[in-house]
Amino acid sequence: MRKCSIAILLMLGISGLPAHSAEYPEVDKATQSKRDATRLEILTTEKNKELERLATAGAKLKLAEEGGDEATINSLKDVIEQHKVNLAALDTEINKAGNGGRSSIRREPVRIASPKATARHEDVPYWDTYRRSQAKPPVEPYDYEAVE
Repeated sequence: MRKCSIAILLMLGISGLPAHSAEYPEVDKATQSKRDATRLEILTTEKNKELERLATAGAKLKLAEEGGDEATINSLKDVIEQHKVNLAALDTEINKAGNGGRSSIRREPVRIASPKATARHEDVPYWDTYRRSQAKPPVEPYDYEAVE
């Protein structure tokens, strides 16, 4: 059984079949670079329009602050925040389009140091593996005679 499956895998690897089907679309470099340039142009135009919208919203906010309408001010602050988010997204896309979709930033995982334990070892009973804080007795002893 094992020899049979290995033989089949070897035959498939040696057969010379292309890695993708014949119908798989391929684009030459000139066409792709033209598409990338068009994409970059569209993104840049969209970024310029978004900057204009941000400036307009900022001017409206100044007028609203002079008028003192709190609801309009909060609404315009939300609009300005959304324009800033849009600009950040457009910048990300422009950076991707500018270097062929490859990110120049190499991302690596970072080890985060665990926080220090807050409880001392003698405060925690041996059966509490999670080292939770324990209930403390009341400061003053309860007076049973006063309740009667």
